[in-house]
Amino acid sequence: TYWPVKPEIGGSNPLRVANPSVLHLLVFPKELLLLNINALDQSPQNHRGGQVSHLLLAQGQFGVENLNVTWVEGEPGSEQAVHSHEGREQVYVIVQGRGAMRVGDEVEEVAAGSLIFVPPGTAHSIKNIGEEKLVYVSSTSPPFEVDPGRFTR
Repeated sequence: TYWPVKPEIGGSNPLRVANPSVLHLLVFPKELLLLNINALDQSPQNHRGGQVSHLLLAQGQFGVENLNVTWVEGEPGSEQAVHSHEGREQVYVIVQGRGAMRVGDEVEEVAAGSLIFVPPGTAHSIKNIGEEKLVYVSSTSPPFEVDPGRFTR
């Protein structure tokens, strides 16, 4: 099933219409027009090192093929174990708090608004060094395989 879309002329629509007197018809598969939402309370969780990971997006969910997304919360002093992902790159985006981020042999302090890139196969970890909860979003591509029992509801 396909849905017709009539572009707006002007306004905030980025589509520019060459001849406004001609109706331009764009056709999108219905699947592309669906809004897919997941929430923390609906996501599987993994508890480790005093941090709780919520798997917000996994391979196959919503048709996703190349991405995992986790939301992680850690109490003060919590620490993720040093680990690596062969053949997978990863980013961390710090949402709240302060942490000590290790990537390879380097350790840097990170805070809300920081983005950290982790190259494939590189050892990394993060520790909450602040007095408030550390919250970050992590994304991995290609996605990691979710081991049975690793995440629970």
